[in-house]
Amino acid sequence: MRIAFDMAAFLWTGLLAGKDKENGYEVQHDDKTVYVNSAQHGYDNAMGMMDKVMRQFRLTPHQCILVFEGLHSKKRRQAIDPIYKANRDSRPPQAYEEYQKAIAMVERQWLDVGAISMRQPFVEGDDVLAWLALHSEDDIVIATYDNDMSAAVGTNPQGKRVQVWVNDRVNENKYGDFAFHLITLYKALVGDINDNIKGCKGFGKTSWEVFRGTYGDEGLQTVYDRLKAGALGDLHAQAEEDKLIRMLCEQEAHVIRQFQLAQLHPEWVNTRSTVLEINAGMCKPLGPLTDHRLEPYAGYSRLVTAKTWADCRTFFLKHLPESPFVALDIETSTPPESDEWLANQVPPNPDGVDVMGSKLTGLSLTFGSNLQYTVYISVDHAETENVSSEEVRKLVQEIHTAGKETVIQNVAFELPVLYNEWGEKQEDNGYHGFLPNVLDTKLEASYVDENRELGLKFRSKHHLGYTQQTFHETTQFTGAVDELRPGGRLVKQISAAQYWHGGKEITEEAALALDAKGENVEMEPAVQTRQYKMNELPATHVFGYGCDDTICTAALHVYYRLVMELEHTWETYKEVEIDAAYMSAAGFLQGTCFSAAKMRELVALDDATYDAAWATVRSYLLSKGWEGSVCPTFGAASKPADFKEAFRIVTGRVLDTAVRMPEKLAKLIEAEGEDTLAALLLGAYKQPTLAEGGTLMTPGWAAFNKYVSSHFKGEPEFNIGSPKQKQRLLYEVVGAPIRLRNKPTDNMLAAGIKEGGAKTDALAIDHALAFDIKEDQPEDRALLQSLKLMQMVETRRNLFYAKYPGLIHWKDGRLHSTVNQCEANTRRSSESAPNKQQLGKRPGPDGEVPRFRETIVPHHDNAVIVSLDEKSQELRIIADYSHDTNMVACFVGDDQKDMHSLTGLGIAKWRYTDVDWSYETFVKAYKDDACPLHMNAVESRTLGKTTNFSASYGIMAPKLAERMIVTEAAAQAFLDAREAAFPGEGAWKAKVVQECKNTGIARTKCGAVRHLRDAFNGGSYEASKAERQGPSFMVQSSAAEQVKLAMGSMWKRGLVFKYDAEFIGAIHDEVVFSVGLPDLQPFLVEAHAAMTQPYGGMWIPIESSISFGKSFGVADQTEIGSLPTPEAVAYGISKLRGK
Repeated sequence: MRIAFDMAAFLWTGLLAGKDKENGYEVQHDDKTVYVNSAQHGYDNAMGMMDKVMRQFRLTPHQCILVFEGLHSKKRRQAIDPIYKANRDSRPPQAYEEYQKAIAMVERQWLDVGAISMRQPFVEGDDVLAWLALHSEDDIVIATYDNDMSAAVGTNPQGKRVQVWVNDRVNENKYGDFAFHLITLYKALVGDINDNIKGCKGFGKTSWEVFRGTYGDEGLQTVYDRLKAGALGDLHAQAEEDKLIRMLCEQEAHVIRQFQLAQLHPEWVNTRSTVLEINAGMCKPLGPLTDHRLEPYAGYSRLVTAKTWADCRTFFLKHLPESPFVALDIETSTPPESDEWLANQVPPNPDGVDVMGSKLTGLSLTFGSNLQYTVYISVDHAETENVSSEEVRKLVQEIHTAGKETVIQNVAFELPVLYNEWGEKQEDNGYHGFLPNVLDTKLEASYVDENRELGLKFRSKHHLGYTQQTFHETTQFTGAVDELRPGGRLVKQISAAQYWHGGKEITEEAALALDAKGENVEMEPAVQTRQYKMNELPATHVFGYGCDDTICTAALHVYYRLVMELEHTWETYKEVEIDAAYMSAAGFLQGTCFSAAKMRELVALDDATYDAAWATVRSYLLSKGWEGSVCPTFGAASKPADFKEAFRIVTGRVLDTAVRMPEKLAKLIEAEGEDTLAALLLGAYKQPTLAEGGTLMTPGWAAFNKYVSSHFKGEPEFNIGSPKQKQRLLYEVVGAPIRLRNKPTDNMLAAGIKEGGAKTDALAIDHALAFDIKEDQPEDRALLQSLKLMQMVETRRNLFYAKYPGLIHWKDGRLHSTVNQCEANTRRSSESAPNKQQLGKRPGPDGEVPRFRETIVPHHDNAVIVSLDEKSQELRIIADYSHDTNMVACFVGDDQKDMHSLTGLGIAKWRYTDVDWSYETFVKAYKDDACPLHMNAVESRTLGKTTNFSASYGIMAPKLAERMIVTEAAAQAFLDAREAAFPGEGAWKAKVVQECKNTGIARTKCGAVRHLRDAFNGGSYEASKAERQGPSFMVQSSAAEQVKLAMGSMWKRGLVFKYDAEFIGAIHDEVVFSVGLPDLQPFLVEAHAAMTQPYGGMWIPIESSISFGKSFGVADQTEIGSLPTPEAVAYGISKLRGK
């Protein structure tokens, strides 16, 4: 249950109650002496009343919502009738000043014990309260001194009870014995002096009773419905027969306005144009300014060691039953092997986290009826009497036993670490040894606002206004070496040690020698910054940092849950994300088997490809006199930069100096160990004469040039990773026009630069090859094709070959990818260290099939890699949303059409106008390779397939032309062909865009929300982007939901526990396992059932294709169809054994 306080009612009631003899004062107002009570008086009264109501319903502050009036709150109703509440402005301005002070005092007190406050500009508090009553997914009490709010009493659409407390009475209709919602009609007809609602002239309380007596509540409901609709309609027919109805009809426009004034307007709240401001509170420590009535709910933290463990355990178990949930966080440390593993990664990652190597160092819990208690339990801290990990495990186990949820920030870390710590001892806990019944505030943050980063520190600052201490602030120390604690890792050398003898600074060697002789040597020690592990620090130092995390996690969870329930995404989040998170944790722990031998084979192949391509590029560069191909000539007219280049040619090193004078440059060169070059440079400058043509040249310069050229290697200086060099080669040397540009950076846009730099990627090269390189340019064509090959190999080197070996874990020789479950704003999962999402399977533009998947191999010799792929997933979802006839025909019925052929047909009609195409002739030509039109159909269907997938995300012709390497006119024709094939999709998208514009949100099939309000309210560019994002989100995020739900089903089925199976991961719409052959058939039956389970009310059939093989490589996988029948599995095994 929650309680929502009408703060205007409580504060004004408190402020105006009695006479404040201690702090009140008299003022002159409207020629009268008026007594004004102080803010403190109003605060004390309001706090007392609120505390009383909260206790009456046995609630605590974290269940309280304080609803304040927004700025200009009466504007909307005064636009209906300017006299609305016009009688309220008779108070002196000082009274309003005291009222505003009281607001600040009360709000701060309640936020500091975990309550939540709300307000919205141009909306009254009553409307916000009505909105809460309408959308709450928990029973709610509205506490007010305004009888009008009783109109909200009842049951809301979610089936939750709405009660209204008015001045110690609950659910009382003071206007009469009729339905609560008809209070609005009563006020509209009879009037309300407090709000200056005039009502229907001549229609008083007596008329109300007469009318009710005549027509009953059913008649009142009829009038209510007509006024709510904005017209009395058929009631006019009864006006001649009934005086009261005639009275209403004669004043129809006026009565409708009165109804609109009296009506609660939840539809005005949290709209696209006006945002409801929600302020989250957090339970802060008891302080001198804490109100005495709220002291029992203020924060209290305690460090727990072996000495205080028994008391802590008793205290926790005492307060656990009253806790709504328990927030949990852990601090960990890693062994030296983890440091070495992180240092050997590419690039080195010394600040990274080795989850697999992490051991529990300390654990914090936040609990209590108001989540006011926090303990930090020391398990493995230095200089501390620690509690055993097993004792802590037993205590944490009590949370699940008590039926409570455990709330964590980032279960992707806690679940694996605590499984490694405790899993074997609690395998029978119903969660296969994992921490049971968890929720994740990092995932919740994505559901509340997917457009911001999800980290705890950021969200604590953003939502709670609280700045947490960072990990580095806690674990890094700077000071003199002899004063720092032992251990730690050197992060930064601030200054080196300094030594003095006899008033002069000396070297360390000299100091050691003098010290050995007994001489007096003064020393100032080195100053360093060192990074310490948690188990190198005492618990007393980490205590505050450790408690902070669960305190903030608990506060954020209270806020997130409220927001998600009001948006109706709470149950969706739990259903979609939590079981999937467990499955991901299981897969992380199992790890992925990786074949280093296969990678070495692929590296060798790519090295050969690269070398052959480089030979072509090198030959071209030499022919064009590229830098490094021709040795430069030096003379007296040469600039300092030229002599630095000479130094580089001779030594291979860079001379980093701003010196410009030749004599000084020579000295620097000599100091760098190049005496000959320095001498030749000085000698050349001392003997100037004019050579042929007036060029300043001397025998000295000739000697200088001869010496430099003797060191010149004559190799083109070309870096395939340098965009500048590739831009010069492609657009200056080859002379191709710039067709594609990168997006301008924010700094470029700020400087007024609207175009980014020229692209040099494979797509840019393909465009040059397609449009600019002619048949009589074979050398240029060979160059560009070789550049593409070099770039392709370099990409694989950077993405795979360099990184994967360093990520093989030291504990088990496997890869352990971290799943970032809601990292994208579409809530699609991503992976890191390594990112297996980059393991594509579709052939590239040149038809090359990606092969790095072949390095992913089964967990033993008698196992296979299994892939279950959601078949045409996103297209099926679009068909389900749009009900497009042609699209539906591709997935439903006995004679299903081919979607790509339908689009390809339209493209073929545009490309080959001399052919009388029909769907039947197109499909026949596509299938019959002997047909003269076969290749026409194949090419058109391929174009149709690319168009179909691209158009699903709202792509426009210019971008499609770029992607498909065609003219913009052709791309538009392709899009037109798709639109003609599937007109229902365009109509659906247009409808979605309009709904998004109206509401500022889009929803998935399960109801998750994409928040687009800020984008629509931003500039035209952001708004146009939001128009594409709405439909795209509904498709992409629904697809992501479907995969997560499949993973969740697999977790609940226990697939990786009851079968010889390991979970490798979800790669886009593909779920991948390693499965032992003896278990393959039953495993596939269950896994396939999870993949094809009903989703989101979809009526389009869901299908999943199945393949398996000796590796994850495309060539090694055998497709066995969409049903795991024994015959299909046997076929796949026979193919496997035949390979």
